[in-house]
Order: sequence, then structure tokens, then C-alpha cells
Amino acid sequence: MPYCTACGAAVDDADTFCQQCGHELGTPLSETNAVDGDSDSGPDESDEDPFERGAAGFALGYPVQDRYDPFLLGSVVSLLGAILPPLQLFTVGYAVQLSRGAARGDRTQPPFEGWRDLLVDGGRATVALVVLWGVVAALGASLTAILAEAGLGGWDPLVLTGVGLAGLYVTPAVLTTCAATGRVGASFSQQFAGAVAFRGAYLKEFVLWLGLALVVGAIWLASWFTLVGPAFVSTYGLYLSGAFWGYHYREAARDGVVPALAPETTEAVTSPDHRAELAESR
Repeated sequence: MPYCTACGAAVDDADTFCQQCGHELGTPLSETNAVDGDSDSGPDESDEDPFERGAAGFALGYPVQDRYDPFLLGSVVSLLGAILPPLQLFTVGYAVQLSRGAARGDRTQPPFEGWRDLLVDGGRATVALVVLWGVVAALGASLTAILAEAGLGGWDPLVLTGVGLAGLYVTPAVLTTCAATGRVGASFSQQFAGAVAFRGAYLKEFVLWLGLALVVGAIWLASWFTLVGPAFVSTYGLYLSGAFWGYHYREAARDGVVPALAPETTEAVTSPDHRAELAESR
């Protein structure tokens, strides 16, 4: 006598369905489970790849992609940083990790944890920024001294403005490279920061980033009416910038402009074969 493959009950040869459990006889149990369990197992095919939203859409959504606690924690730390400024390094450190995750191609943002790592990443980015603007300041001072010696002191404002704009222009490339590689030295190398800054699409990316920064700045000014709002807006703006430039580092790596990053590391993939293999896997 045949038996139901689902519940084991005895069935007649003429039965189409099991009288005990209702299973359609002749249908493999694995197929039934696949139909019944579609919503409970396997990856959700409706999950959207955040990188398909474009740079602006990615940057706006990535900081809160799967959870809001990193944004809320960072905002609280930033608020406390108004009293104790060194605490700001933790929020900066998370922005660095957010940028690194985007540069690697991670679809979800990292958790806000590992306080030592956050501090190290924030400190590293701060050092890179101080070094960069120290060089910019020294260059500006040198040029104004040369102009003064030549009797062209009236050109000082124009020259200083140009030097300042040049410093602002390369700042994202320096900080993004620092975040992606985890090395201050790479922030000033031609292989990394130089390649990013002189990439053909960089100017367009920079202008778009300035537009986003202006919008965030306007919201930040308006948020002063809420007293605590500026801390939350500035944190989101910082995270947005990290995600935005991490996205573009990933794009530059996919174009072969800079070395790609291996998943879950800051190790640059410099081998062409390894880079191609990584690109195919993504």
C-alpha cells in the first residue's frame, strides 16, 4: 500500500490528495517545502542593491541602511563632544568606517562598536587633515611672502583664495584614501589620493558633494532652533560625506584607477588577476 510522503499515512492508489494532511500525492516533498517556505528561507530577492541608487541616493541612505543606532549613537557622542571635544573623534571614526565599508562594496553599514578602533580611525583621519591643511597654510604663506618681496602684495587675497580652493578640492581624495586604506601615508600618494583627485569624474563628484554639503549646511542652520538638532544634522552630514566618497572610491577601483579593497579588510588588491576576480564577484 502506498504512503503519503509528507505525513506517512496510508493512502489509496486512486487518491490525489492525502486524506490525513492534504498533501498532493506524487509531488516531491522538497517542492512543497520550497513553495511553502519561500518567505521564510533564502535571500530576499526584493532587497535592493544600495549601490544602484547612484552616488547621491547611496550617500543619503547608506548611513541608516539597516539600522539607525549608529546614527543616533554618533549624534549623542557628537552632542557630548561639544563639552569634551576629543569625543568627536569617535563620530569621525565611524564616518571613516562607513566610507571604508562603501569603498569595499559592503551593502550594509558597519555597526557602531569597537571604541578603540573608532578612536584610531578618527585620529588617523584627523592627522591626515591636519597635515594636508598644514601644507596648504605653508604654501599660502610662502606665496604671499614671495609676492610681498616682488611688490605684488595686492594679489594676496586672490592667491590665498586659489590655494584654499585647491586644498578644499583635494581634501575628499585625501580623507577617502585614508579611510579606504587605513594609512595616512597613502593619503598623499599618487597611487591612491593622486589617482582619485585626478580621475576624470572627480570634478563632477566634487561639485555634487558641494551641493549636498550646502543643503546639509542649510538644514544645520535651521536646526539651531531645536538646540540639539545641530549635533544630529552635523553627524548625518559627516556620515553622508563618508558614504558618498566611499562610493566613488569603489567606482574608481572598478574602473582600475585605484587598487580595489578585499572584502572586510583595508588591504589593497594590487594584483590585476585578483582585482579582476574581485570585480567579477561583485
